[in-house]
Amino acid sequence: MIAVKSGRNSHPREDKALSGEQIARVLQQIADLLAIKGENAFKIRAYESAAEAVQASGLAFGRGIGLDELVAIRGVGKGIAEKIKELVDEGRIGYLEELKQELPETLLDLLQIPTMGPKKVGAVFRELAVKTVDELEEAGRAQKLRSLPGFGATVEANILHGIEFAKSRTGRHLLDRALEVASRILSILNESGLPERTEYAGSLRRGKDTIGDLDILATCSEPAALMRVFVGMPSVEQVLAHGETKSSLVTDEGIQVDLRVVPEVSYGAALQYFTGSQAHNVRLRGLAKAQGLKVNEYGIFEEGSDKFLGGQTEEEVYESVGLAWIPACLREDAGEFEAAAERRLPHLVQLSDIKGDLHVHTNASDGVMTLDEAALTATQLGYEYICISDHTKALAVANGLTEEELLEQAERIAAYNDSHPRAAGLLSGCEVNILADGEPDISLEVLDRLDFVVGSVHTALSQSEAKMTERLIKAIECGSIDAIGHPTNRIIGKREESRFDLEAVFEAAIKHQVALEINCWPERLDLPDVYLRRARGKNIPICINTDSHNTTHLSSMMKYGVMTAQRGWVQSEQVINALPLKDLLGFLKRKG
Repeated sequence: MIAVKSGRNSHPREDKALSGEQIARVLQQIADLLAIKGENAFKIRAYESAAEAVQASGLAFGRGIGLDELVAIRGVGKGIAEKIKELVDEGRIGYLEELKQELPETLLDLLQIPTMGPKKVGAVFRELAVKTVDELEEAGRAQKLRSLPGFGATVEANILHGIEFAKSRTGRHLLDRALEVASRILSILNESGLPERTEYAGSLRRGKDTIGDLDILATCSEPAALMRVFVGMPSVEQVLAHGETKSSLVTDEGIQVDLRVVPEVSYGAALQYFTGSQAHNVRLRGLAKAQGLKVNEYGIFEEGSDKFLGGQTEEEVYESVGLAWIPACLREDAGEFEAAAERRLPHLVQLSDIKGDLHVHTNASDGVMTLDEAALTATQLGYEYICISDHTKALAVANGLTEEELLEQAERIAAYNDSHPRAAGLLSGCEVNILADGEPDISLEVLDRLDFVVGSVHTALSQSEAKMTERLIKAIECGSIDAIGHPTNRIIGKREESRFDLEAVFEAAIKHQVALEINCWPERLDLPDVYLRRARGKNIPICINTDSHNTTHLSSMMKYGVMTAQRGWVQSEQVINALPLKDLLGFLKRKG
Protein backbone atom coordinates (compact mmCIF):
# COMPACT_ATOMS: atom_id res chain seq x y z
CA MET A 1 0.00 0.00 0.00
CA ILE A 2 1.24 3.50 -0.74
CA ALA A 3 0.84 6.12 1.94
CA VAL A 4 0.02 9.51 0.48
CA LYS A 5 -0.32 12.33 2.98
CA SER A 6 -3.58 14.22 2.69
CA GLY A 7 -3.09 16.39 5.73
CA ARG A 8 -5.19 14.29 8.08
CA ASN A 9 -4.62 15.04 11.75
CA SER A 10 -2.18 17.74 10.72
CA HIS A 11 -3.30 20.50 13.06
CA PRO A 12 -1.12 21.05 16.14
CA ARG A 13 -1.82 20.35 19.77
CA GLU A 14 -4.58 22.34 21.42
CA ASP A 15 -2.22 24.67 23.26
CA LYS A 16 -0.60 25.95 20.07
CA ALA A 17 -1.71 28.53 17.55
CA LEU A 18 -2.40 27.28 14.05
CA SER A 19 -0.06 28.37 11.28
CA GLY A 20 -1.38 29.59 7.95
CA GLU A 21 0.00 26.46 6.33
CA GLN A 22 -1.88 24.19 8.72
CA ILE A 23 -5.16 26.02 8.11
CA ALA A 24 -4.51 25.93 4.36
CA ARG A 25 -4.21 22.14 4.44
CA VAL A 26 -7.65 21.83 6.03
CA LEU A 27 -9.24 24.28 3.57
CA GLN A 28 -7.67 22.35 0.70
CA GLN A 29 -9.21 19.15 2.06
CA ILE A 30 -12.62 20.81 1.84
CA ALA A 31 -11.90 21.96 -1.72
CA ASP A 32 -10.80 18.46 -2.74
CA LEU A 33 -13.85 16.77 -1.23
CA LEU A 34 -16.16 19.29 -2.90
CA ALA A 35 -14.43 18.61 -6.21
CA ILE A 36 -14.97 14.87 -5.77
CA LYS A 37 -18.66 15.54 -5.07
CA GLY A 38 -18.84 17.54 -8.29
CA GLU A 39 -19.73 20.85 -6.64
CA ASN A 40 -19.66 24.19 -8.45
CA ALA A 41 -16.15 25.01 -9.70
CA PHE A 42 -16.29 28.55 -8.30
CA LYS A 43 -17.16 27.27 -4.82
CA ILE A 44 -14.18 24.93 -5.00
CA ARG A 45 -11.95 27.75 -6.19
CA ALA A 46 -13.11 29.94 -3.28
CA TYR A 47 -11.69 27.40 -0.80
CA GLU A 48 -8.51 27.00 -2.83
CA SER A 49 -8.03 30.77 -3.00
CA ALA A 50 -8.65 31.11 0.73
CA ALA A 51 -6.09 28.37 1.40
CA GLU A 52 -3.52 30.19 -0.73
CA ALA A 53 -4.28 33.51 0.95
CA VAL A 54 -4.08 32.16 4.50
CA GLN A 55 -0.84 30.32 3.79
CA ALA A 56 0.67 33.42 2.22
CA SER A 57 -0.39 35.65 5.12
CA GLY A 58 2.49 34.53 7.32
CA LEU A 59 0.17 34.83 10.34
CA ALA A 60 -0.33 32.55 13.32
CA PHE A 61 -3.97 32.04 14.26
CA GLY A 62 -4.70 31.74 17.98
CA ARG A 63 -7.92 31.16 19.82
CA GLY A 64 -10.23 34.13 20.00
CA ILE A 65 -9.19 35.59 16.64
CA GLY A 66 -11.85 37.94 15.34
CA LEU A 67 -13.82 37.46 12.16
CA ASP A 68 -12.82 40.96 11.10
CA GLU A 69 -9.15 39.92 11.20
CA LEU A 70 -9.86 36.92 9.00
CA VAL A 71 -12.04 38.74 6.49
CA ALA A 72 -9.28 41.35 6.21
CA ILE A 73 -7.14 38.69 4.50
CA ARG A 74 -7.77 39.22 0.81
CA GLY A 75 -9.22 36.03 -0.65
CA VAL A 76 -11.08 35.01 2.53
CA GLY A 77 -14.83 35.63 2.48
CA LYS A 78 -17.10 35.76 5.50
CA GLY A 79 -18.36 32.18 5.18
CA ILE A 80 -14.88 30.68 4.99
CA ALA A 81 -13.66 33.05 7.72
CA GLU A 82 -16.30 31.60 10.04
CA LYS A 83 -15.02 28.10 9.29
CA ILE A 84 -11.42 29.14 9.96
CA LYS A 85 -12.47 30.64 13.28
CA GLU A 86 -14.28 27.41 14.14
CA LEU A 87 -11.13 25.43 13.37
CA VAL A 88 -8.94 27.74 15.46
CA ASP A 89 -11.32 27.88 18.43
CA GLU A 90 -12.62 24.30 18.45
CA GLY A 91 -9.98 22.29 16.60
CA ARG A 92 -12.45 21.13 13.95
CA ILE A 93 -14.75 22.36 11.17
CA GLY A 94 -18.25 20.95 11.31
CA TYR A 95 -18.70 21.36 7.56
CA LEU A 96 -15.60 19.25 6.90
CA GLU A 97 -16.86 16.56 9.27
CA GLU A 98 -20.15 16.50 7.34
CA LEU A 99 -18.27 16.06 4.07
CA LYS A 100 -16.31 13.19 5.61
CA GLN A 101 -19.59 11.54 6.56
CA GLU A 102 -20.62 11.68 2.90
CA LEU A 103 -17.24 10.79 1.43
CA PRO A 104 -14.48 8.63 2.94
CA GLU A 105 -11.43 10.73 3.72
CA THR A 106 -9.22 8.15 2.02
CA LEU A 107 -10.59 9.38 -1.33
CA LEU A 108 -8.21 12.32 -0.94
CA ASP A 109 -5.35 9.87 -1.39
CA LEU A 110 -6.70 8.91 -4.81
CA LEU A 111 -6.24 12.51 -5.98
CA GLN A 112 -2.50 12.03 -5.55
CA ILE A 113 -2.50 9.44 -8.35
CA PRO A 114 -1.62 10.93 -11.76
CA THR A 115 -4.65 11.04 -14.12
CA MET A 116 -7.05 10.67 -11.15
CA GLY A 117 -8.93 13.96 -11.08
CA PRO A 118 -11.98 14.62 -8.91
CA LYS A 119 -14.44 13.36 -11.53
CA LYS A 120 -12.68 10.03 -11.85
CA VAL A 121 -12.33 9.67 -8.08
CA GLY A 122 -16.07 10.32 -7.70
CA ALA A 123 -16.85 7.80 -10.43
CA VAL A 124 -14.81 4.92 -9.00
CA PHE A 125 -16.30 5.56 -5.56
CA ARG A 126 -19.91 5.68 -6.73
CA GLU A 127 -19.72 2.88 -9.29
CA LEU A 128 -17.19 0.48 -7.75
CA ALA A 129 -17.13 1.53 -4.06
CA VAL A 130 -13.38 2.14 -4.40
CA LYS A 131 -12.17 4.10 -1.37
CA THR A 132 -8.40 3.48 -1.17
CA VAL A 133 -5.39 3.33 -3.44
CA ASP A 134 -5.10 -0.43 -2.84
CA GLU A 135 -8.72 -0.91 -3.89
CA LEU A 136 -8.14 1.24 -6.97
CA GLU A 137 -5.15 -0.87 -7.99
CA GLU A 138 -7.11 -4.08 -7.39
CA ALA A 139 -9.98 -2.80 -9.56
CA GLY A 140 -7.54 -1.83 -12.29
CA ARG A 141 -5.79 -5.17 -12.35
CA ALA A 142 -9.19 -6.90 -12.46
CA GLN A 143 -10.02 -4.70 -15.52
CA LYS A 144 -13.05 -3.21 -13.79
CA LEU A 145 -12.13 0.43 -14.41
CA ARG A 146 -12.31 0.22 -18.19
CA SER A 147 -16.07 -0.42 -18.07
CA LEU A 148 -16.83 2.92 -16.42
CA PRO A 149 -18.14 5.76 -18.63
CA GLY A 150 -15.27 7.90 -19.89
CA PHE A 151 -12.55 5.43 -18.82
CA GLY A 152 -11.67 2.61 -21.23
CA ALA A 153 -8.63 0.35 -21.42
CA THR A 154 -6.15 3.17 -22.05
CA VAL A 155 -7.32 5.20 -19.03
CA GLU A 156 -7.20 2.06 -16.91
CA ALA A 157 -3.61 1.40 -17.97
CA ASN A 158 -2.70 5.03 -17.25
CA ILE A 159 -4.17 4.78 -13.77
CA LEU A 160 -2.18 1.64 -12.99
CA HIS A 161 0.95 3.36 -14.30
CA GLY A 162 0.10 6.38 -12.14
CA ILE A 163 -0.13 4.18 -9.04
CA GLU A 164 3.34 2.80 -9.74
CA PHE A 165 4.59 6.35 -10.27
CA ALA A 166 3.09 7.45 -6.94
CA LYS A 167 4.70 4.49 -5.19
CA SER A 168 8.10 5.58 -6.47
CA ARG A 169 7.61 9.03 -4.89
CA THR A 170 6.54 7.80 -1.46
CA GLY A 171 8.74 9.15 1.33
CA ARG A 172 9.92 12.14 -0.70
CA HIS A 173 9.34 15.76 0.33
CA LEU A 174 9.21 18.86 -1.84
CA LEU A 175 12.24 21.13 -1.82
CA ASP A 176 10.53 24.06 -0.09
CA ARG A 177 9.17 21.96 2.79
CA ALA A 178 12.53 20.26 3.35
CA LEU A 179 14.40 23.56 3.25
CA GLU A 180 11.96 25.14 5.69
CA VAL A 181 12.39 22.26 8.17
CA ALA A 182 16.18 22.22 7.85
CA SER A 183 16.44 25.99 8.29
CA ARG A 184 14.25 25.89 11.38
CA ILE A 185 16.35 23.13 12.94
CA LEU A 186 19.61 24.92 12.18
CA SER A 187 18.20 28.04 13.81
CA ILE A 188 17.27 26.14 16.99
CA LEU A 189 20.68 24.47 17.18
CA ASN A 190 22.56 27.73 16.61
CA GLU A 191 20.43 29.63 19.12
CA SER A 192 21.57 27.16 21.78
CA GLY A 193 25.09 28.62 21.46
CA LEU A 194 26.60 25.12 21.46
CA PRO A 195 27.78 24.38 17.90
CA GLU A 196 30.69 26.10 16.20
CA ARG A 197 29.44 25.14 12.74
CA THR A 198 26.21 23.68 11.37
CA GLU A 199 25.10 22.93 7.83
CA TYR A 200 22.60 20.72 6.07
CA ALA A 201 23.99 18.26 3.54
CA GLY A 202 22.52 15.52 1.35
CA SER A 203 20.13 16.01 -1.56
CA LEU A 204 18.83 19.22 0.03
CA ARG A 205 22.23 20.87 -0.26
CA ARG A 206 22.35 19.66 -3.87
CA GLY A 207 18.97 21.38 -4.41
CA LYS A 208 17.07 18.35 -5.71
CA ASP A 209 13.39 18.81 -6.42
CA THR A 210 12.42 16.20 -3.81
CA ILE A 211 14.23 15.22 -0.64
CA GLY A 212 14.19 12.01 1.39
CA ASP A 213 15.86 12.27 4.79
CA LEU A 214 17.67 15.38 6.02
CA ASP A 215 21.33 15.21 7.02
CA ILE A 216 22.72 17.90 9.33
CA LEU A 217 26.38 18.18 10.30
CA ALA A 218 27.87 20.12 13.17
CA THR A 219 31.08 20.69 15.06
CA CYS A 220 30.70 21.12 18.79
CA SER A 221 32.80 20.78 21.95
CA GLU A 222 29.74 19.53 23.87
CA PRO A 223 28.07 17.11 21.47
CA ALA A 224 25.93 15.38 24.11
CA ALA A 225 24.39 18.71 25.10
CA LEU A 226 23.68 19.56 21.45
CA MET A 227 22.01 16.20 20.97
CA ARG A 228 19.71 16.93 23.91
CA VAL A 229 18.67 20.19 22.26
CA PHE A 230 18.06 18.35 18.98
CA VAL A 231 15.85 15.56 20.33
CA GLY A 232 14.02 18.02 22.60
CA MET A 233 12.79 20.32 19.83
CA PRO A 234 9.03 21.08 19.90
CA SER A 235 8.50 19.68 16.40
CA VAL A 236 9.82 16.19 17.24
CA GLU A 237 7.26 13.46 16.63
CA GLN A 238 9.50 10.46 17.34
CA VAL A 239 13.11 9.92 18.41
CA LEU A 240 14.61 7.03 16.47
CA ALA A 241 18.09 7.11 18.01
CA HIS A 242 19.82 9.28 20.60
CA GLY A 243 23.58 9.09 20.89
CA GLU A 244 26.40 11.41 21.90
CA THR A 245 27.55 12.18 18.34
CA LYS A 246 24.60 11.02 16.22
CA SER A 247 20.85 11.17 16.70
CA SER A 248 17.88 10.56 14.42
CA LEU A 249 14.29 11.71 14.73
CA VAL A 250 11.09 12.21 12.78
CA THR A 251 9.48 15.66 12.78
CA ASP A 252 5.77 16.30 12.95
CA GLU A 253 5.95 16.96 9.19
CA GLY A 254 6.99 13.31 8.78
CA ILE A 255 10.59 14.08 7.77
CA GLN A 256 13.44 12.02 9.19
CA VAL A 257 16.41 14.15 10.28
CA ASP A 258 19.86 12.86 11.22
CA LEU A 259 22.30 15.06 13.17
CA ARG A 260 25.99 14.16 13.28
CA VAL A 261 28.69 15.95 15.26
CA VAL A 262 32.06 15.49 13.56
CA PRO A 263 35.61 16.59 14.48
CA GLU A 264 36.68 19.94 13.07
CA VAL A 265 39.57 18.29 11.17
CA SER A 266 37.06 16.04 9.35
CA TYR A 267 34.32 18.58 8.74
CA GLY A 268 35.03 19.18 5.05
CA ALA A 269 35.38 15.47 4.29
CA ALA A 270 32.13 14.70 6.11
CA LEU A 271 30.30 17.54 4.37
CA GLN A 272 31.51 16.31 0.99
CA TYR A 273 30.64 12.70 1.77
CA PHE A 274 27.11 13.41 3.01
CA THR A 275 26.39 15.88 0.18
CA GLY A 276 27.50 14.08 -2.98
CA SER A 277 25.20 11.68 -4.80
CA GLN A 278 26.16 8.04 -4.64
CA ALA A 279 27.42 8.14 -8.23
CA HIS A 280 29.50 11.24 -7.52
CA ASN A 281 31.07 9.80 -4.39
CA VAL A 282 31.89 6.47 -6.03
CA ARG A 283 33.64 8.34 -8.84
CA LEU A 284 35.57 10.50 -6.37
CA ARG A 285 36.73 7.51 -4.33
CA GLY A 286 37.84 5.81 -7.52
CA LEU A 287 39.96 8.82 -8.49
CA ALA A 288 41.49 8.85 -5.02
CA LYS A 289 42.30 5.15 -5.14
CA ALA A 290 44.02 5.57 -8.51
CA GLN A 291 46.30 8.12 -6.84
CA GLY A 292 47.13 5.99 -3.81
CA LEU A 293 44.66 7.77 -1.55
CA LYS A 294 41.58 6.88 0.44
CA VAL A 295 38.80 9.46 0.81
CA ASN A 296 35.86 8.96 3.15
CA GLU A 297 33.76 10.90 5.65
CA TYR A 298 36.66 11.01 8.10
CA GLY A 299 39.21 12.64 5.81
CA ILE A 300 41.90 12.03 3.21
CA PHE A 301 44.29 9.20 3.98
CA GLU A 302 47.35 7.63 2.44
CA GLU A 303 46.24 4.19 1.31
CA GLY A 304 48.08 1.42 3.07
CA SER A 305 49.48 3.45 5.98
CA ASP A 306 46.18 5.28 6.69
CA LYS A 307 48.21 8.43 7.34
CA PHE A 308 45.82 11.37 7.75
CA LEU A 309 46.45 13.96 5.03
CA GLY A 310 43.59 16.42 5.47
CA GLY A 311 39.86 16.93 5.16
CA GLN A 312 39.04 20.05 7.17
CA THR A 313 37.57 21.69 4.06
CA GLU A 314 35.84 20.40 0.96
CA GLU A 315 38.42 22.20 -1.14
CA GLU A 316 41.12 19.96 0.38
CA VAL A 317 39.17 16.87 -0.61
CA TYR A 318 38.83 17.87 -4.26
CA GLU A 319 42.35 19.29 -4.49
CA SER A 320 43.75 15.98 -3.25
CA VAL A 321 42.62 14.34 -6.52
CA GLY A 322 43.53 17.29 -8.74
CA LEU A 323 40.10 18.86 -9.05
CA ALA A 324 38.71 22.33 -8.52
CA TRP A 325 36.04 22.54 -5.81
CA ILE A 326 32.74 21.37 -7.31
CA PRO A 327 29.56 23.24 -6.29
CA ALA A 328 27.19 21.03 -4.32
CA CYS A 329 24.40 21.38 -6.89
CA LEU A 330 26.54 19.75 -9.61
CA ARG A 331 27.58 16.63 -7.68
CA GLU A 332 25.67 14.07 -9.74
CA ASP A 333 28.45 12.57 -11.93
CA ALA A 334 26.97 14.40 -14.91
CA GLY A 335 30.13 15.94 -16.36
CA GLU A 336 31.34 17.85 -13.32
CA PHE A 337 34.52 15.78 -12.90
CA GLU A 338 35.73 16.50 -16.41
CA ALA A 339 34.92 20.19 -16.07
CA ALA A 340 36.62 20.42 -12.66
CA ALA A 341 39.76 18.67 -13.96
CA GLU A 342 39.99 21.13 -16.86
CA ARG A 343 39.10 24.14 -14.68
CA ARG A 344 36.04 24.95 -16.81
CA LEU A 345 33.22 24.66 -14.28
CA PRO A 346 30.44 27.09 -15.19
CA HIS A 347 29.77 30.38 -13.42
CA LEU A 348 26.28 29.43 -12.35
CA VAL A 349 23.43 31.92 -12.18
CA GLN A 350 22.94 33.35 -8.69
CA LEU A 351 19.85 34.71 -6.96
CA SER A 352 21.57 38.10 -6.88
CA ASP A 353 21.72 38.07 -10.70
CA ILE A 354 17.93 38.19 -11.08
CA LYS A 355 16.71 41.64 -12.14
CA GLY A 356 13.00 40.92 -12.35
CA ASP A 357 10.16 38.41 -12.54
CA LEU A 358 8.33 37.83 -15.82
CA HIS A 359 5.37 35.75 -14.63
CA VAL A 360 3.20 37.31 -11.92
CA HIS A 361 -0.57 37.01 -11.35
CA THR A 362 -2.78 39.59 -9.66
CA ASN A 363 -6.35 39.56 -8.39
CA ALA A 364 -7.46 40.50 -11.90
CA SER A 365 -7.36 36.73 -12.57
CA ASP A 366 -6.64 34.08 -9.93
CA GLY A 367 -4.07 35.91 -7.79
CA VAL A 368 -4.80 37.61 -4.48
CA MET A 369 -2.46 40.62 -4.73
CA THR A 370 -3.28 43.91 -6.35
CA LEU A 371 -1.18 45.47 -9.05
CA ASP A 372 0.09 48.03 -6.50
CA GLU A 373 1.06 45.28 -4.04
CA ALA A 374 2.95 43.39 -6.72
CA ALA A 375 4.85 46.51 -7.72
CA LEU A 376 5.67 47.42 -4.11
CA THR A 377 6.96 43.93 -3.36
CA ALA A 378 9.10 43.96 -6.49
CA THR A 379 10.56 47.31 -5.47
CA GLN A 380 11.34 46.00 -1.98
CA LEU A 381 13.12 43.02 -3.58
CA GLY A 382 15.31 45.42 -5.54
CA TYR A 383 13.92 44.29 -8.89
CA GLU A 384 14.08 46.60 -11.90
CA TYR A 385 10.87 45.16 -13.34
CA ILE A 386 8.13 42.57 -13.14
CA CYS A 387 5.62 41.47 -15.73
CA ILE A 388 1.94 41.22 -14.86
CA SER A 389 0.95 37.93 -16.48
CA ASP A 390 -2.67 37.20 -15.62
CA HIS A 391 -4.46 34.26 -17.18
CA THR A 392 -6.44 34.63 -20.39
CA LYS A 393 -10.03 33.88 -21.30
CA ALA A 394 -9.90 30.15 -22.11
CA LEU A 395 -9.02 29.39 -18.48
CA ALA A 396 -12.37 30.45 -17.06
CA VAL A 397 -11.84 28.74 -13.71
CA ALA A 398 -8.86 31.06 -13.17
CA ASN A 399 -10.96 34.10 -14.12
CA GLY A 400 -8.99 34.54 -17.32
CA LEU A 401 -9.04 37.97 -18.96
CA THR A 402 -10.58 38.85 -22.29
CA GLU A 403 -8.74 40.80 -24.97
CA GLU A 404 -10.46 44.02 -23.92
CA GLU A 405 -9.58 43.43 -20.26
CA LEU A 406 -5.93 42.79 -21.14
CA LEU A 407 -5.69 46.08 -23.03
CA GLU A 408 -7.40 47.93 -20.18
CA GLN A 409 -4.91 46.39 -17.74
CA ALA A 410 -2.03 47.46 -20.00
CA GLU A 411 -3.31 51.04 -19.79
CA ARG A 412 -3.43 50.85 -15.98
CA ILE A 413 0.13 49.52 -15.95
CA ALA A 414 1.33 52.39 -18.14
CA ALA A 415 -0.39 54.86 -15.84
CA TYR A 416 1.20 53.26 -12.79
CA ASN A 417 4.67 53.51 -14.32
CA ASP A 418 4.12 57.19 -15.12
CA SER A 419 3.06 57.97 -11.55
CA HIS A 420 5.72 55.81 -9.82
CA PRO A 421 9.00 56.54 -11.61
CA ARG A 422 11.13 55.22 -8.73
CA ALA A 423 9.31 51.91 -8.32
CA ALA A 424 10.11 48.69 -10.12
CA GLY A 425 8.87 49.01 -13.68
CA LEU A 426 5.74 47.09 -14.56
CA LEU A 427 5.58 45.27 -17.88
CA SER A 428 2.22 44.48 -19.40
CA GLY A 429 1.68 40.86 -20.31
CA CYS A 430 -0.35 37.73 -19.81
CA GLU A 431 -0.08 33.98 -19.46
CA VAL A 432 -1.84 33.10 -22.68
CA ASN A 433 -3.34 29.65 -23.09
CA ILE A 434 -1.83 27.50 -25.84
CA LEU A 435 -4.87 25.67 -27.14
CA ALA A 436 -4.85 22.04 -28.27
CA ASP A 437 -4.05 23.04 -31.86
CA GLY A 438 -1.14 25.30 -30.81
CA GLU A 439 -3.02 28.58 -31.30
CA PRO A 440 -3.08 31.13 -28.45
CA ASP A 441 -6.53 31.95 -27.09
CA ILE A 442 -5.89 35.69 -27.56
CA SER A 443 -5.41 37.32 -30.96
CA LEU A 444 -1.84 37.97 -32.08
CA GLU A 445 -2.76 41.61 -32.63
CA VAL A 446 -3.55 42.03 -28.92
CA LEU A 447 -0.56 39.98 -27.77
CA ASP A 448 1.74 42.18 -29.83
CA ARG A 449 0.52 45.22 -27.91
CA LEU A 450 1.80 43.73 -24.64
CA ASP A 451 5.38 43.90 -23.39
CA PHE A 452 5.96 40.22 -22.59
CA VAL A 453 3.83 37.13 -23.19
CA VAL A 454 4.17 33.75 -21.48
CA GLY A 455 2.48 30.94 -23.40
CA SER A 456 1.43 27.88 -21.39
CA VAL A 457 -0.36 24.60 -21.94
CA HIS A 458 -3.12 24.05 -19.38
CA THR A 459 -5.44 21.57 -21.13
CA ALA A 460 -5.21 18.40 -23.28
CA LEU A 461 -2.05 17.46 -21.37
CA SER A 462 -2.17 13.83 -22.46
CA GLN A 463 -1.72 14.51 -26.17
CA SER A 464 0.67 12.21 -28.00
CA GLU A 465 4.34 13.13 -28.19
CA ALA A 466 3.96 14.14 -31.83
CA LYS A 467 0.89 16.30 -31.16
CA MET A 468 2.42 18.04 -28.13
CA THR A 469 5.64 18.71 -30.03
CA GLU A 470 3.70 20.19 -32.94
CA ARG A 471 1.61 22.24 -30.51
CA LEU A 472 4.59 23.77 -28.70
CA ILE A 473 6.53 24.50 -31.88
CA LYS A 474 3.49 26.17 -33.45
CA ALA A 475 3.16 28.41 -30.40
CA ILE A 476 6.87 29.26 -30.51
CA GLU A 477 6.66 30.09 -34.20
CA CYS A 478 3.61 32.37 -33.91
CA GLY A 479 5.89 35.35 -33.23
CA SER A 480 3.85 36.79 -30.35
CA ILE A 481 4.91 34.54 -27.48
CA ASP A 482 8.14 35.41 -25.64
CA ALA A 483 8.43 32.41 -23.30
CA ILE A 484 6.91 28.96 -22.86
CA GLY A 485 5.68 28.58 -19.29
CA HIS A 486 6.24 25.38 -17.26
CA PRO A 487 7.04 23.48 -20.48
CA THR A 488 6.58 19.87 -19.31
CA ASN A 489 3.43 20.63 -17.25
CA ARG A 490 4.51 18.26 -14.50
CA ILE A 491 3.24 18.42 -10.92
CA ILE A 492 5.87 16.65 -8.85
CA GLY A 493 4.53 13.43 -7.38
CA LYS A 494 1.06 14.05 -8.82
CA ARG A 495 1.27 14.52 -12.57
CA GLU A 496 3.87 13.20 -14.95
CA GLU A 497 5.48 15.29 -17.64
CA SER A 498 3.82 15.83 -20.99
CA ARG A 499 5.73 14.01 -23.70
CA PHE A 500 7.30 15.97 -26.54
CA ASP A 501 10.45 15.97 -28.67
CA LEU A 502 12.73 18.00 -26.45
CA GLU A 503 15.42 18.54 -29.07
CA ALA A 504 12.89 19.79 -31.63
CA VAL A 505 11.45 22.26 -29.14
CA PHE A 506 14.96 23.38 -28.20
CA GLU A 507 15.77 24.04 -31.86
CA ALA A 508 12.58 26.05 -32.35
CA ALA A 509 13.26 28.09 -29.20
CA ILE A 510 16.78 28.92 -30.38
CA LYS A 511 15.65 29.79 -33.91
CA HIS A 512 12.88 32.12 -32.76
CA GLN A 513 14.59 33.30 -29.57
CA VAL A 514 11.70 32.25 -27.36
CA ALA A 515 12.69 31.60 -23.77
CA LEU A 516 11.87 28.40 -21.91
CA GLU A 517 10.72 28.99 -18.35
CA ILE A 518 11.98 27.50 -15.13
CA ASN A 519 8.81 27.77 -13.07
CA CYS A 520 9.76 28.32 -9.42
CA TRP A 521 6.74 26.64 -7.84
CA PRO A 522 8.20 23.81 -5.73
CA GLU A 523 5.49 21.52 -7.13
CA ARG A 524 6.71 22.27 -10.66
CA LEU A 525 10.38 23.31 -10.94
CA ASP A 526 9.79 23.06 -14.65
CA LEU A 527 11.91 22.86 -16.83
CA PRO A 528 13.45 20.12 -14.70
CA ASP A 529 17.20 20.12 -14.11
CA VAL A 530 17.77 16.99 -16.22
CA TYR A 531 16.34 18.76 -19.28
CA LEU A 532 18.34 21.88 -18.57
CA ARG A 533 21.52 19.80 -18.55
CA ARG A 534 20.58 18.50 -22.00
CA ALA A 535 20.26 22.12 -23.13
CA ARG A 536 23.80 22.87 -21.99
CA GLY A 537 25.82 24.70 -24.64
CA LYS A 538 22.81 25.29 -26.91
CA ASN A 539 22.35 28.98 -25.98
CA ILE A 540 18.65 28.54 -25.33
CA PRO A 541 17.19 31.62 -23.63
CA ILE A 542 15.88 30.84 -20.16
CA CYS A 543 13.65 32.80 -17.82
CA ILE A 544 13.26 31.97 -14.11
CA ASN A 545 9.81 33.01 -12.92
CA THR A 546 7.83 32.60 -9.72
CA ASP A 547 4.36 32.35 -11.31
CA SER A 548 3.37 34.32 -8.19
CA HIS A 549 -0.21 34.56 -7.04
CA ASN A 550 0.50 36.55 -3.85
CA THR A 551 3.27 38.67 -2.38
CA THR A 552 4.73 35.77 -0.40
CA HIS A 553 5.20 33.78 -3.60
CA LEU A 554 6.81 36.78 -5.24
CA SER A 555 9.27 37.37 -2.41
CA SER A 556 10.12 33.78 -1.49
CA MET A 557 9.99 31.39 -4.43
CA MET A 558 12.62 32.72 -6.83
CA LYS A 559 15.34 30.84 -4.95
CA TYR A 560 13.84 27.46 -5.84
CA GLY A 561 13.97 28.23 -9.54
CA VAL A 562 17.55 29.47 -9.23
CA MET A 563 18.52 26.26 -7.42
CA THR A 564 17.01 24.24 -10.27
CA ALA A 565 18.82 26.39 -12.83
CA GLN A 566 22.11 25.79 -11.04
CA ARG A 567 21.55 22.03 -11.08
CA GLY A 568 20.99 22.40 -14.81
CA TRP A 569 24.35 24.20 -15.30
CA VAL A 570 22.55 27.44 -16.32
CA GLN A 571 24.73 30.55 -16.42
CA SER A 572 23.50 34.10 -15.89
CA GLU A 573 24.06 35.11 -19.52
CA GLN A 574 21.39 32.58 -20.57
CA VAL A 575 18.75 34.04 -18.26
CA ILE A 576 16.78 36.86 -19.84
CA ASN A 577 15.44 38.15 -16.52
CA ALA A 578 19.03 38.52 -15.36
CA LEU A 579 19.26 41.28 -17.98
CA PRO A 580 18.81 44.95 -17.05
CA LEU A 581 15.52 46.33 -18.33
CA LYS A 582 17.14 48.11 -21.28
CA ASP A 583 18.79 44.89 -22.46
CA LEU A 584 15.64 42.83 -21.86
CA LEU A 585 13.69 45.22 -24.08
CA GLY A 586 16.45 44.79 -26.66
CA PHE A 587 15.92 41.03 -26.50
CA LEU A 588 12.23 41.67 -27.18
CA LYS A 589 13.14 43.50 -30.38
CA ARG A 590 10.15 42.29 -32.36
CA LYS A 591 7.88 44.17 -29.97
CA GLY A 592 7.27 47.67 -31.18
